Amino acid sequence: MVLPSIKVVNKSLLPKLISGLLDCPICPMTTMPLYVRASGDRDAGLASEPCTTPTIVFLHSVGGSGRMWQPQIDHLSAFHCLAPDLPGHGQSAETSWRSLDETARQIAQLIHQQAHNRRAHIVGTSLGAYVALQLLSHYPHLVERVMLSGLSTLPWPPCHPMFWMMRRMGALISACLPPDFIIKLNAQTMQLPNYGGKPYRDQPTHGFGDTTLEVLREASHYTLPANIASIQHPILVTAGEHDLHRVHESLPILVNALPQGEGFLVPNVSHHWVFETPELFTQTVAAWCSAAPLPADLIDINELIFA
Repeated sequence: MVLPSIKVVNKSLLPKLISGLLDCPICPMTTMPLYVRASGDRDAGLASEPCTTPTIVFLHSVGGSGRMWQPQIDHLSAFHCLAPDLPGHGQSAETSWRSLDETARQIAQLIHQQAHNRRAHIVGTSLGAYVALQLLSHYPHLVERVMLSGLSTLPWPPCHPMFWMMRRMGALISACLPPDFIIKLNAQTMQLPNYGGKPYRDQPTHGFGDTTLEVLREASHYTLPANIASIQHPILVTAGEHDLHRVHESLPILVNALPQGEGFLVPNVSHHWVFETPELFTQTVAAWCSAAPLPADLIDINELIFA
């Protein structure tokens, strides 16, 4: 059998690449790789010497893309940042959305291949927070500290009209409603300021309605991972003061379920406070990933519960 020839751009990396494939604890890639925006040296994660610059992986919300994290990437020069476009989103639109678990596997592969020392801090908002929690549940050895925002752990009851609509009418809605309308409706539902803004307008609309409905359908019956009590990573859980009601209800539940969970409210903002107060969001990420004190603007939920 004659094997096809392979052009090796950098021969010095070949032993490292082979080693990485042999000791990878993750299943081989069976889908197209995700598009990733990155800062710093992508090859440092393959180096034999430990790299001192920690990696942060940013996971965006439904309907968005890694582009929404550009302000954080620009200001977090002390970190190596990776911001993938999740399946069915942005420049990864041709990679079909399958499930939260499959997406978590793809992010685990990304960390193993590109993160410094093959470990990373994780920052996820809304959909990205669900993916982050699944990643932490299945691949804890790849994760350092985690920041979650806008996560609901309460499944919709079967009698909820939105649940019924997703179950029974998803295909019809996707076929009949223009993708642009679904983008705007999702952004309004998620309380996005300026819902027609660039972070939600930079991706192909083909197939976007299907992706959105699949994501919302899965999120509508999401429950906490069975092994959540064994997760020992430091995890920051945040929500905007004017966030969705189910997110507020989920905040203490999630914090209490996590052995090292901490919960904070962000005053005067809604679901996507990363857009409303990008400077505060960036400061919070930097502090949490450095194990430094959090910004004084954040409100510890214990102060609210026991006040």
